[in-house]
Amino acid sequence: MRIIFAVLALAITFTSCNESEINQAKTDTKISGVFANYQGGEAIFERLETQQVVIEDSLEINEDGEFTYYVDCKTPSFYRIRLGSQNFFNFIISPKDQIDITADANNLDATYQVKGSDESKRLKSLNNRMAGFYSAMDSIRQVLQQYQAQGDVMGYQAATQKQYQVSIEATNVIKSFIDEKPGSLASLAAVQNLNPEQDFAYFEKVVEGLKDVAASSTYYQNLKGIVEASKRLAIGSDAPDIALENPDGEIVTLSSLRGKVVLIDFWASWCKPCRMENPNVVKMYQKYKPKGFEIYGVSLDKTKDAWVGAIAQDQLTWTHVSDLKFWNSAGAKLYNVTSIPKTFLINAEGKIIGKDLRGNSLEAKLDEVFAAS
Repeated sequence: MRIIFAVLALAITFTSCNESEINQAKTDTKISGVFANYQGGEAIFERLETQQVVIEDSLEINEDGEFTYYVDCKTPSFYRIRLGSQNFFNFIISPKDQIDITADANNLDATYQVKGSDESKRLKSLNNRMAGFYSAMDSIRQVLQQYQAQGDVMGYQAATQKQYQVSIEATNVIKSFIDEKPGSLASLAAVQNLNPEQDFAYFEKVVEGLKDVAASSTYYQNLKGIVEASKRLAIGSDAPDIALENPDGEIVTLSSLRGKVVLIDFWASWCKPCRMENPNVVKMYQKYKPKGFEIYGVSLDKTKDAWVGAIAQDQLTWTHVSDLKFWNSAGAKLYNVTSIPKTFLINAEGKIIGKDLRGNSLEAKLDEVFAAS
């Protein structure tokens, strides 16, 4: 897996192609290189935007694998060169760069080297650092799917904990990378692999670092928007109030639980990972309820029968609410929930003190909270 700006969506649009000779007349930004084992032809040169990939032009490569192209680059941007749908590499071009690229045409991503672009070198360094973590996470995801299909709760929870540990290690590597140079487009690519809710400070750090470097770019503006949207759900912020109906049709507000430590649990009867996690949540509720712990379950179900049936089957004896609007749930929209299970832990004063806590991590956090009270 390659690290690229979260982009890096699959939609492709076309722009009018500019001949390199025309570009040369208006820019001093150049890329050139040699692709071994390529006997001439064309490569596709693309710009990676926040929501789409734009084909900029085709690169003419001679029979010796050599090419030269002048880029009309006004702000640092992400690009890629590809020889096929899956044979490509990503790099960064800044104004006035004089970039030299070498690679084996049979596997561009694994073999490419870039000179003349510090940003591209940083991006490649990040990819190299993260490769092992991505491989490990892919393996764990396969194991999780197997346990989920088998209904093996203990195995699923153990694999989830392993996934969490690998995630923490990868997160620390990414944070260290960003700390080296926050004002870098490569750091912007790196921060896309963090959670804006849990690692909000690093999103702010990159936005601050890039404001004098690439403030006019769509990448920067997109990241700035993420930061602004996340501020209201940051650790230490007041938890937005929710007011939805319980299974009896009565409105129950989140704020009605003020004075207790509350886990806001976004889930649904159709969500297998949610149902796999429920036994652990039940265990935590039984352990900490006498100390002042409550759960406010917000279901993204579509039918009342499925919702109420799952509550009874999993023996979930806490507060439950839902508007039965699936992903259009008012509560989910308020908390920017795009996947479940999703949790927010709030303290007795109604401030957010934890997010995405499951398994051992939830128990450790609750131990910490109640030990301090």
